[in-house]
Amino acid sequence: MTSSDFVSHRKSLKHRYLKRGIFSIVLIVVLYSILWYFLAAKVEEKVSGQLASYNENGFVAICENMHKTGYPLRIGVSCDTVNLQQLVKGFAFSGGKIITGAPVYAPRWLELSLNSPISLEFPGLVPLSAKWSDMKIETDMSHHIPDAVSLRTDDIEIGTRTDADQLQDRTTGKFLRFDAHGLNSNLDARLTFVDLQLPLTVPHENTTVPEMSGDIQWTLDEASSLFTSDENHDIPIERLRGHKGFLKSSTVRFATGGALTVSGPFSFNEEGYLNAKFDIAISDQNKLMQTARSTFPSQFDNLKTIFFALSAMPKNDKGDPVLQLSVKNGEVRLAFFKIGHIDPI
Repeated sequence: MTSSDFVSHRKSLKHRYLKRGIFSIVLIVVLYSILWYFLAAKVEEKVSGQLASYNENGFVAICENMHKTGYPLRIGVSCDTVNLQQLVKGFAFSGGKIITGAPVYAPRWLELSLNSPISLEFPGLVPLSAKWSDMKIETDMSHHIPDAVSLRTDDIEIGTRTDADQLQDRTTGKFLRFDAHGLNSNLDARLTFVDLQLPLTVPHENTTVPEMSGDIQWTLDEASSLFTSDENHDIPIERLRGHKGFLKSSTVRFATGGALTVSGPFSFNEEGYLNAKFDIAISDQNKLMQTARSTFPSQFDNLKTIFFALSAMPKNDKGDPVLQLSVKNGEVRLAFFKIGHIDPI
């Protein structure tokens, strides 16, 4: 075989291997696509069947224009709008486009994306409306009650809707994230937020709670009982009665200055009253004093005394003074001062 024949033979083999490689890749893509559409059709069929079963049991569930989505790495369904109603219990929800699916490599880890605006009616709560720029919810579907949930939203705005289609009593935030693990046992949860503004008026003060950012972490024993039906507690928040937990080191920083870091045990008795013993570390004392004065103007003298006494208080490892806040059957005391009462849940 001459050198030219050898070169020609090598080119022929390369060309043959290239065609086989391309054919193999195309075959894999075609087979994978067939498998994906088969599985996606099964998911769509299962969701449709689940919605039908809800409708047969007094729970109206409408998913407009349901279709497959997520190809190639996810399997899921999408609806242009979603509406849920349970008229007997007074529950109603409506929202924009919803996309839900799971990665092909982790089929039990569900991700849901929901477009705003949404409206929500729930027993014991005023009707709410909300909008945001982006929202994603992720959850583990390996249990009847998901054991883990993660929610993230940007530029959120929640409030009650007026007749003029405007929101009043608005809660706004630049960023909010909630993570929870152990919903079937003992709950371990974390809430972080940036530029959160609550529509809360301080009792007897005619002032509003200042804008804040924070990182709050807590545990709650026997969280699974919160998701079971309880004839004695029709309102969900009442199911916290008889539960106890622990607030881990959690920081709230105010836009007007200063920050608080709170930690300690808490519990709710059978009558719904809060009992707690919290340690409160004070950061940026002078700025926090200004924030406290503007928020509680009628407590000027008490605040002056409290902040004057901070220098004698125990310090944490950062050198910040620590106050004790105790709650006994709803009665709140900060150090030696009685500062208010919390109604039972």
